[in-house]
Amino acid sequence: MSNITAVLKCQKQAPTDYGTNVSFYPSYGPEENKAWAAATPSAMIMLTVRNDVADNFEAGAEYLLTFEKRDC
Repeated sequence: MSNITAVLKCQKQAPTDYGTNVSFYPSYGPEENKAWAAATPSAMIMLTVRNDVADNFEAGAEYLLTFEKRDC
């Protein structure tokens, strides 16, 4: 399996009792997403991270997410 890279846009951040939820959805323009989506890309990822980690993400900014098989 080759690596798959998705371009995701940070949609929002929401504080919780345990940190911050950071939500990501696909960006619709980048060529990278055409490698894994036949039409409009669909995905949703939500991470619950510490507040200091959440500071690394900006709503509206795009981020790369690479899926790489891990050998166990």
